[in-house]
Amino acid sequence: MALQHAVDVIPAADPNSAEILTRFALLFEEQFQETDSLECIESAISTMQRAISATREDKFLETGKIPDIEQAIVYAQQAFDITTEQPDRSVYLSNVGIYLQEKFGVTDDIADIKKAITCMEDIVKSYPRDQKFPARALNSLGSMFGDLFKTTGEVKDIDQAIQHTQAAWNLLSPDDPDFGQFSGDLGSLFGDRFEVTGDKQSLEAAMKYAYMAIEKTDEERPSYPIRLNNFGSLLLHQYLKDSRLDDLQKAIEFTEDAVHRSAKHPGRPVFLSNLGSLLGQRFERERKKEDIDTAVNRAREAVSATDKNHPDLPRRMNNLGLLLQGQSKAQAAQDKNQLMEAIEVTSNAVNATSEDDPNLPLRWNNLALLYAEKFRISNSISDLDQAIKLGEKSVGRSPKDHPDLTIFMSNLGSFFYDKFLSTGSNEYFQKSAATLERALDQPNGLPLARVSAGYHAARQLGEEEKWEQAAQVFDRTLKLLPEISPPSNSRDDLHDTLRQLSGLSSLASSVYIKAGRLPLETLQSLEQGRGVIAGLMMDLRSDLGALREKDQEVEARYAELKQQIADIQLVHGPAFQEVSAQDYAARDKRRRQLFLELQSIVIKIRSLPGFETFLFPPSETEILELARDGPLVSFNVSEISSEAFLVTTTGVQVISLPELDKDGLHVWVNAHASKGLPIRRDATLCMEDEDENDVIGAPDMSVSLQKLWKIAVKPVLEHLNLLNQEKQGSRLPHVRWVGGGIMAQAPLHAAGYHSLGSSESTLHHVVSSYVPTLRMLQFVRNTPTRATNEPGDSILVVSMPTTPGHPHPLSVTQEVEAINEYTKSWASITLLEHPTKQEVLEGFKNCTIVHFACHGTADPIEPGKSALLLGKEFQQRLTLEDLDVVHYAGANIAYLSACSTAELKAHDLIDEGVHLASAFQLSGFRHVIGTLWGAHDSAAVAVARSFYKYLAQDRDDLGMNVAYALHNAVKDLRDAYPDGNAASKWAPFIHMGS
Repeated sequence: MALQHAVDVIPAADPNSAEILTRFALLFEEQFQETDSLECIESAISTMQRAISATREDKFLETGKIPDIEQAIVYAQQAFDITTEQPDRSVYLSNVGIYLQEKFGVTDDIADIKKAITCMEDIVKSYPRDQKFPARALNSLGSMFGDLFKTTGEVKDIDQAIQHTQAAWNLLSPDDPDFGQFSGDLGSLFGDRFEVTGDKQSLEAAMKYAYMAIEKTDEERPSYPIRLNNFGSLLLHQYLKDSRLDDLQKAIEFTEDAVHRSAKHPGRPVFLSNLGSLLGQRFERERKKEDIDTAVNRAREAVSATDKNHPDLPRRMNNLGLLLQGQSKAQAAQDKNQLMEAIEVTSNAVNATSEDDPNLPLRWNNLALLYAEKFRISNSISDLDQAIKLGEKSVGRSPKDHPDLTIFMSNLGSFFYDKFLSTGSNEYFQKSAATLERALDQPNGLPLARVSAGYHAARQLGEEEKWEQAAQVFDRTLKLLPEISPPSNSRDDLHDTLRQLSGLSSLASSVYIKAGRLPLETLQSLEQGRGVIAGLMMDLRSDLGALREKDQEVEARYAELKQQIADIQLVHGPAFQEVSAQDYAARDKRRRQLFLELQSIVIKIRSLPGFETFLFPPSETEILELARDGPLVSFNVSEISSEAFLVTTTGVQVISLPELDKDGLHVWVNAHASKGLPIRRDATLCMEDEDENDVIGAPDMSVSLQKLWKIAVKPVLEHLNLLNQEKQGSRLPHVRWVGGGIMAQAPLHAAGYHSLGSSESTLHHVVSSYVPTLRMLQFVRNTPTRATNEPGDSILVVSMPTTPGHPHPLSVTQEVEAINEYTKSWASITLLEHPTKQEVLEGFKNCTIVHFACHGTADPIEPGKSALLLGKEFQQRLTLEDLDVVHYAGANIAYLSACSTAELKAHDLIDEGVHLASAFQLSGFRHVIGTLWGAHDSAAVAVARSFYKYLAQDRDDLGMNVAYALHNAVKDLRDAYPDGNAASKWAPFIHMGS
């Protein structure tokens, strides 16, 4: 009958179901009074029992008291027992299952959720095979298996949950009112599966369905905060996998919104705890104290709002304990009381966790970390032993394929190593190395965690001179490097990842040499870990002329994808802050689709004859070919050894440099870094006298340059047979100094003795050029250009005599005059005085040479913000990040007459060569003139004037005259100081390029 059908379709989850059912029960009673129908009175009784059951459920949802939900289950069961007809029996049995599931949410009693599953499975089985299952029943069954999984941690349970929920979702159209809920449920289940498997396809599916859930949920609905919170949790998973700060920032924004919308929402404790975790992650990334303080406060609120018997309380206490540890470490002097509170809270979380809880290994691991931290303060071996005991339990109890096992093993390995250092027992050294190797070899672990474990294992083995074993560990570690960060990440994200692996490739190369590996193989491994960011950018900027000739359609699509990727990467700043959850989801999905399509088309390109190595690093043949115009020299300096790789057209050799010391080099580079004098073109200034000793400080620069010659440069040139040759009347040989590492900041071209008449110097024997990596040299040489004397050459001169916000003027007018004097016969000149950043970027499009005469600055924390200072009424900065998104075909020379344009102050990114000069190379300029430290104003004018004079005299040899012109200009300025004590003025100027 119609009345019964109306009752049957009332959802159990409807918040008004009790009131509605009561009214229907009264209507059935009225019908019975009129008809004396037994069926009517039975319907009245069963509907009223269902109403009472729903009332008890409502009370339980308000109070959380178990007797209320138990009574609801009794009434629902009674309604089912006295009902004989379908679909009424299924409706009442469904209520029994749902109430049992709600009870499980409070008791965590596995028997309750198993009974709930049995109820729902009976409902599903009661439908004929030719009839579609009700979507809600299937979705509820999936939800119940999801709850069972949280208790068991078994992948088979989460797979069952996904299977049933997916089947329910498939029954709905996108316009169905339940589509958003089912999509959200499916997204959460895939997210849970990712947590235990590390399967990236599961995370991608989770994000896909979470997008749909947000799109289909009105912001005013009670479920919207849940959708925001779930989306934030998935973004955290994505952040931990990819290290994209945008994901973390948006996760925080969306979860804060969920908290804001949930003053009386039952999910508020969940949202608060998750927000605390997210803020804690941002603190670990950016080290802002306000983040960890707020995180602790939110975690405390979550714990306070959770009933002491609630099954989620241990999870929230565990989270609070971790955040308290972070807060204690954030203090200027670590707060021992906070650390002790963290241990107490986390211990309580562990004690409240049942032995069969799949989260127990994580909580043991976290408590172990706290005891290890306590050991570092107390130096009590008992604390370290407790950390080891807990760490061993964590590793031993974890499923062998769990993605977190890599982290648990890495932590345990570090505890063993601390025990080795404290006791000297070789047993603990062996345990540490073996455990770290196991962490490296965990297939489901995050690639960055695995690489970090391998790095530490190999380092420890190297300290014990176990060279072959260390080399084998590095073999496995370096293979993972391409996986540590997706190419879609921003420069800052890549910086953050690579900072954690600083020195890895240098140490690996030293180990390979000690293990007897071939020089070429070792050089290639060194290259693999250097210039990673530049390599990704070169992939998107390589010349496609040959590909265009081979397959114009494929080339056009590849070029189109590169441009679309560049456009989508530009969304930052205020516009990004205003992006909604729906828009962010759509943008993120689009970004990932573009990179997937780009990967697909690269595979297609490599299938074309002649393009099998498209975008691969240089092969052996290509490396040797790069030395056709002169030898290449790549230094490697690590804590184990120092050596130089010498590349000629006939092969690769390696020579040991035993006196070249890493620590000594760091001291030297730090001492000679720019000090910011007013007479320099540096953006950060302090008032001092122009005195060589004040500028440079100890150690004395002339002594340092002599030592650099003796222990590094001279042995290299001697081995290459480039010393003791008569070079009068002929060109000097041209040497390219290749590579990152600390030697990339050493003025190799200026090494030697510079007193009058001395021939013991680099300048006397060779012309020098610098390039970050072999691949960059190959990239620069393959960049289309034209000869510097070709008709139609255009020079853009950017002149900043004064700078807004900067009190010291520069003598740039003299540079402009020199450019006019020596280039007007063969080039047109465009002068931009006090230009805006946009005017400069537009000007690049039409020039082959650009000359900057201005202040510059190298950022010591975020190299991407290193900048040339522009503007008239207010200061504008042309940064590396601005150059990241532009590429100019046909550009030839960028002369950066400013401070520190080739200086990298962030030493934990020393292998990357991240500075303005390299950014201009990536933007399409084959030759860049830069500075290794602060350039003196008068010296900058003198070198620029001489450079253009020599360039005008020697502009017939394409690709050679730029390096020679700078060499002669620098030599002229050096010769103007015959006592050899003015190296700070002439030595910072370098040529980068082919």
